[in-house]
Amino acid sequence: EVDDGIIVETEDNEPAIAGGRRLVSRDLSGSVDSIYGLNGPNPDLIKFSLDGNTNFTGTVSLVAMAVLVLASVLSIFRRFGFELWYIVHIGGALLAGWYAFIHGADELGAVLVWWAVDMGARYVLMAGVLYPHKASLRKLPGDIVEISFPKPATFEYEAGQYAKISIPRIGFGQFHPITISSSPRDPVVTMHVKGLGRWSRRLGKLAERQEEGAFLM
Repeated sequence: EVDDGIIVETEDNEPAIAGGRRLVSRDLSGSVDSIYGLNGPNPDLIKFSLDGNTNFTGTVSLVAMAVLVLASVLSIFRRFGFELWYIVHIGGALLAGWYAFIHGADELGAVLVWWAVDMGARYVLMAGVLYPHKASLRKLPGDIVEISFPKPATFEYEAGQYAKISIPRIGFGQFHPITISSSPRDPVVTMHVKGLGRWSRRLGKLAERQEEGAFLM
């Protein structure tokens, strides 16, 4: 039907035509989407952005992606508030992906499932089950900290590789890539971190206070 010059979708999901223009909206929830606020004599951007299932899901996904881009470009958020940045980044990615999927980007369903499997393997299976939960800390000259732990039978690596580690005491949820400095044949795995940033300096202060700490990898 056509109401006051605004084109909407009819009950049988066929597009209405007025003035030679055709506008089609997708029905994603079983009910026809609301009128489009940018059409007609009195355009309304808010109505266009939020009124109707298709419009609303598209707007939420777009805003979430914009926040992700802004938080990534402005490194000050990551540098001085990593935990908050990390939560916003993961939450924003999930929000953008989920609402884009509802909006009609069906291909994102497979991407979200694969991402969930990858996160589960890294942070639940590896960090939570397979690998050590404690490591020795030793402060060395030159503002360097040595992290070491007995090599698990399930941990195999090649020279020059790195591992993502987390020290919950100085940054919950922060996993930093650190190069493994020990030989793959050594029974003890070691990593060396120089105090250059906020996290690494906090690690140095922690190593001065205690010789062992909670550790995730």
